[in-house]
Amino acid sequence: MKQEQFVARHQHEWQQLELWLQQRAGASRRRRRRPEAADPGDVAFAQRYRRLCQQLALARERGYSPQLVQRLQQLMQQGHSVLYRTPPVRWRRALEFLVADFPMLVRSQARSMWVALAMFAVPALACFAVVQLYPDSVHLLMDNSQIAEMERMYDPAADRLGRDSGTDWMMFGYYIMNNIS
Repeated sequence: MKQEQFVARHQHEWQQLELWLQQRAGASRRRRRRPEAADPGDVAFAQRYRRLCQQLALARERGYSPQLVQRLQQLMQQGHSVLYRTPPVRWRRALEFLVADFPMLVRSQARSMWVALAMFAVPALACFAVVQLYPDSVHLLMDNSQIAEMERMYDPAADRLGRDSGTDWMMFGYYIMNNIS
């Protein structure tokens, strides 16, 4: 195939790709990151880029003019930088997820979230109300030694609230045993 026929056959495709690359370069970074902002050219870009690389290889193999090879090489390099650009910074993506995507997901699952909240809050509030109205019902939830320990820890006459720091190792061991067994 002669160079003129080759150019005539693929010229329109190169012009479309060049125009798309120019528009892509002018687009803001924020617009490029948003998935809803993807245009139809984004979807077919990988195929168009692969065809361009094949056409560049053909032009080199057939010995077409250096101007044509240089033009195709330049288009290929621009396409390469778009296709293989570095992804957005991960901390920025994490922040974007926390600020925008996660609330959107929660809102999209609002019914399930309300049901889960009700399943958590209703029993907790019911237990709180029962213990407030009937203080002796705490014996249904805890044994006498645990109740005595709680009373001792939170006794207003005690010189400090909380527990001894000497029990830290026992607590650590308890948590480790609980997690590995």
